[in-house]
Amino acid sequence: MSLIVSGNYVREKPSLLGQKYFRETTDAHTLFSGAVFNYTLVPLQFLFDHEIAPITAYFTFLNIFTGLTIYLIGKRIFNKSIALLSAFIFLFDPVMIYHSLFLWNYNYLPLVFLLSIYAFYLSVKNKELKYDLILGILSGIGISLQLLYIIPFLVFLGSTLIKRKKLSALILFILGSMFGNLPMVLFDLRHNFYHLKTSVMYFSEVILKGAGGGLSYYHFLYLWVILAFIGGYILYKLYKRNLYLGLLINLVYLILSLSSPLFKLQDSNGMPPGLTAGDIYKAAEIIAVDSRKCASFNVLEVLDFDTRAHVLRYPLIFKYRLKPLDFIDYKNAQCVYSLSGDTYNYTQADFWEINEIKPFRIEKIAEVGNRYIVVKLINGRD
Repeated sequence: MSLIVSGNYVREKPSLLGQKYFRETTDAHTLFSGAVFNYTLVPLQFLFDHEIAPITAYFTFLNIFTGLTIYLIGKRIFNKSIALLSAFIFLFDPVMIYHSLFLWNYNYLPLVFLLSIYAFYLSVKNKELKYDLILGILSGIGISLQLLYIIPFLVFLGSTLIKRKKLSALILFILGSMFGNLPMVLFDLRHNFYHLKTSVMYFSEVILKGAGGGLSYYHFLYLWVILAFIGGYILYKLYKRNLYLGLLINLVYLILSLSSPLFKLQDSNGMPPGLTAGDIYKAAEIIAVDSRKCASFNVLEVLDFDTRAHVLRYPLIFKYRLKPLDFIDYKNAQCVYSLSGDTYNYTQADFWEINEIKPFRIEKIAEVGNRYIVVKLINGRD
């Protein structure tokens, strides 16, 4: 879904908004993420010709880069030993390894928070206003990536005011934060502060009242940087106290990390067993060729919650230059292509997208991957 939004910036027109949140407020207003994340994906799509695997691998290297940055910053704030141990803890944390294997806007947050800590450290140490501006820019980027980054934003804002005691520092911080989230700021200025008002209602309903959602660990993924530094400091003290005890703790941590169920380098991450990105692209290619026989077509998949098949729409639209009908327009499709397990019973399926085209004829097109098939559902009204 992120890549479709980013691709449409070029294919259709640039936007001041990122992708939609899944939840709506009680007055049916929809939140959007900031556009900063999606714009970072645009050059990757050009570079890798819209192939999802190398774009995803970028986030693996992002995680490694964040670990190296922890070492470089930790060396300046603490010492080389604490920095090295902190980087080790971060890079082998199974949660961070897990996140490095898929594409998500939250995956930028540890690096943004890490750089923010360093900018705040420099602003207090060197008393230079440029660091307050940089801290503000980073905080604005953080909010663009995730609304709940408002928490560290307020912490940095308050700390800047208390530590610096300069109105100029506060003004530069606020101006920087507006620049860091500039697309959303411009959108709100043009639309009567729609997103700001919707965000306030969202926080009130979802966060404070717990309506339709709640908090999860990934809302605080940026704190993994702090945990890495704390762990590095504790390990450093253990090494100072007893070298062998420190080595033993390191070894135990490494074994636990590599044996974690989150550490899966041999299987597809977040996909059904035996299905790969290559299989998805093969299915899209099959649909691209066969859809020439149809006056109009749409796609769905029944492997997970994504019944509207964003996973197929992305390569069809951007790699094969085809346009399935809209997400809500299945009734008018002559052919609906579906990716499913080879034993899936379409005649007993009961969800909105498939009910829209009943009655239909089923035609098996091809097998992909391990026990998966592409079928064509031919609209019975044609």
